[in-house]
Amino acid sequence: MKKILYLCIMFLLTMRGMAQIDTTDQNWNLVFHDDFTGPGRGWNTNSFKELAHPNILWVCKSTEHACPVMTGDAVKKTHVYQPSQCVFTDNTLKLIGQYTGADLSCTEGDFIIPNDKTCNHCTETHRSYFTGIIQSITKFTYGYFEIRCKMPVHEGVHTAFWLFGNGPSSYEEIDIWEYSEYDSGGDYSPYGYSSGIHHNPNSVSYYNAQKYGEIIYSIPENEPDVRQFHTYGCEWMPDYVKWYRDGHVVGEFHDRDHIPQFSKKIIVSYTIDMKNNIDPQWYGSDTLTIDYVKVYQMRTDCNSEILITNNSQIADFEHKMKKSVTIGTSETSMCLPDTTDVSFHAEEHITLNGVIEIPSGAKITLSTHECPNHNTNIIQEQIEQ
Repeated sequence: MKKILYLCIMFLLTMRGMAQIDTTDQNWNLVFHDDFTGPGRGWNTNSFKELAHPNILWVCKSTEHACPVMTGDAVKKTHVYQPSQCVFTDNTLKLIGQYTGADLSCTEGDFIIPNDKTCNHCTETHRSYFTGIIQSITKFTYGYFEIRCKMPVHEGVHTAFWLFGNGPSSYEEIDIWEYSEYDSGGDYSPYGYSSGIHHNPNSVSYYNAQKYGEIIYSIPENEPDVRQFHTYGCEWMPDYVKWYRDGHVVGEFHDRDHIPQFSKKIIVSYTIDMKNNIDPQWYGSDTLTIDYVKVYQMRTDCNSEILITNNSQIADFEHKMKKSVTIGTSETSMCLPDTTDVSFHAEEHITLNGVIEIPSGAKITLSTHECPNHNTNIIQEQIEQ
């Protein structure tokens, strides 16, 4: 009986690795969710943020680079972020990239500048596109991050769903998905995208040499391409990162030394890249359409060692990750009800003792990994008015 149980458990663990996290697992807590079905956000155009909205989760935001209303390589980018390009409609959020037909100038008042920024160096390169970006007000440390969206595909496009937040002396970024000429495999293929980690443990500067776990994925051509809705996810723990697409693991990284550890904001961005030092040969309008964004974090009690010897203890189990879990003793015999559906998470070990019968229809999932209890709770940042 013990051997049979072992085989059943191993099968469940194997299946666990093939699919996304089980969001019905009560050890996971949904802490952030926007399905964009509510009223649209009336962004404050003087600051690109709106805190008066009762359910505000996002800032429609500029960034702190040399040109405050774009982001990334100041020579390569050709867009200007504007709140008008973040549109809530049809129960979705649409980030709109749009060719304006002319070089934009901050001195001519062609676009809105947040009132807490200055317009320095905005004429270093051509700015011919309006685009949108959103960034969560809240920061998170460790958890499962998921988006359902469909991407635009055209010359110069560079979109991403990513986590960003430097540590006190390091650069840390997790790309859940990224799409560009490079990230699609080099030719804007609608069947390619990438994910990965940027982590420079020695500096707050970003360098390509600090890329880890990067994979450029190829979606099979008999499946819908990135222009159709897909679900993309990322499970970030202290000792591993896993990337998912449509419920299946597509990539993993387990080098703990290069896994980010500081809290991060969620960012969804739409940028336009120059190509060969000229504006991209694209003069249209397209959208990155987002159905929802969700974040789950694990409930933890990693100082507790739990011993379970009867079915009542399983039924009443406090769904939190433990230091260790032991089920049964050498003298006990347990037969689980066929309605059992429980997941145990432990940092050190999960031990099975005695005779434990798992009938058809019952499910026990076991998982051991490093406890994310430090900095697991949401950190709410105060955004200046």
